[in-house]
Formats: sequence, C-alpha cells, structure tokens
Amino acid sequence: MNKSKHYTLMFIPDDNGKTFTLKIHKYVLRSLLIFSVLFITGMILLLYKSGEIAAKLQLTHLIKMENAELSRENENLKRLSVKLESIEQLSKYIHQLALPDELVSVSEEKAKKPSKQKREVDEEKSIPEMTRAQLPAIDSSADLSSSIPNIPPVEGWITRQFSTDSIGEQVGHQGLDFAAALGTPIRATASGTVEAIQNDKIFGLSVIIRHDHGFITKYSHCSKILVNENEKVRKGQTVALVGNTGRSTAPHLHYEIIKDGKNIDPSKHLLVHQN
Repeated sequence: MNKSKHYTLMFIPDDNGKTFTLKIHKYVLRSLLIFSVLFITGMILLLYKSGEIAAKLQLTHLIKMENAELSRENENLKRLSVKLESIEQLSKYIHQLALPDELVSVSEEKAKKPSKQKREVDEEKSIPEMTRAQLPAIDSSADLSSSIPNIPPVEGWITRQFSTDSIGEQVGHQGLDFAAALGTPIRATASGTVEAIQNDKIFGLSVIIRHDHGFITKYSHCSKILVNENEKVRKGQTVALVGNTGRSTAPHLHYEIIKDGKNIDPSKHLLVHQN
C-alpha cells in the first residue's frame, strides 16, 4: 500500500454551503512548521540579545558621564594647583621685596650663628641714630601684589625672548614680543600711573606706566592708547590695543619691564604663563 505524499484539508461551512478541500504536500507542511519554529526561536533570541545590548549601551553611557565628570574635576584640581603655586611664588616674591637687604642679611646671620645673638644686639644698639633713620620703613599693610608687574600683558604667544646679547650693530632685545591679533586688549601688568605716551619710528605708539618699588613697564607697537598721561591705572586694566606701528612686520606687543633704571627679563616675573 502506497503512503500518500499529501495532506488534504477540508473546509465545511456552517451554513451547509459548498465544501472545498486544500491539498498540501507533506514536505511543504513540514517546511512551514520548521520555518515557524526557527522564526519564533530567532525572535526570542533577538529580543534577548537586544535587551543585553541596551543594558550595555546604558552602562557605557553612564561610564562616559562619570569619566567626563572626573575629567572636569581633574581640570579643576589642576587649575587650583596652579593658582596655589602662583600664590606661593607671589608670597615669596613679596616677602623679598618687603625686606631691605640689610635686614635680610642680618636675619640670615642670626640663623647661622644663634650663639652670637647678644653681640649682634649690642652692635645694633651702637648704630648711630642718623643711620637708623635712613633704614627704609616697612609698610606691611600696603598691597604690594597690585604694584608688581607679574601677569601677562596680552592674550597671545611669546615669539621673541629677552636677550642682552648684541650681534654687530644689532643690539639685544630688551623685552618680550607677544604675537596677537590686531586690536587685542593690552592690560596693565601692575597698578600705577601713566608716565608717558610716545610715538616713534622704532617702537611706534607706546605707553609707559610707572609703578611702586622702582618698576616701570612699557607697551609698544600699539594701534590705539586708551589712557591719558598722569592717569591712575589698576592691575589688569586695558590700557591699549595691539597694533603694527613702528618697526614691525606683523601685529604684536613689545613689552618691557624696567627695575631701578635697568631692563630686566619680563618672563621671570610672569607667574601665570602662556599656554
């Protein structure tokens, strides 16, 4: 007896209407069943994996947020560390300016030879009254930090350093050159009084400010001066704009510090360095 290779489906309407049959090959039916099982299984696995992927994506997002927060805190700590270091350097610098050389040498000698303290006191008593009167007075209440030129005069990049070397007819460079865009604000690096506003062929338009403790600062190649002679200026105040006047090939600021009549290296007084 031959086995049938088909399955016959008979459809009988409830209203006693005409019946009809559908003959399906058994391999087709089996294929449909296998495909249905595989499809359902695949959907279940897909949903499961999708849940895992969504959980991993959420975890990754949380980790990125935590890393960003840690990076911000790290940057804040770095900035705080730089500020603390700047404050410490400024404190030491102010202390050195506040103490006369005579008092510093006496203090160092006392620290080295404490056993001779009584003899040194006796020697100090023997100093004539006129000599004592000539010693400079120390005003501890004065705000020394505001009159010390130790901040960058402009937002820019140092393109030429201070130098005292001369090559042939070319003399040394008595200041720092800061490259900056035309019209960039130039700040007073310390509080003081505008001593002079000059305009010549070499330095172009310049402003000179006198400060306490023997400091003078000069800002050259400006495009515009925003202060007047004899005007009081505060530390950080905009006094001019970057220009290209005088002997200059591109917009920049030539910045000088003069201490007791002698040019000194401004980079040694920059407590906040350029990036």
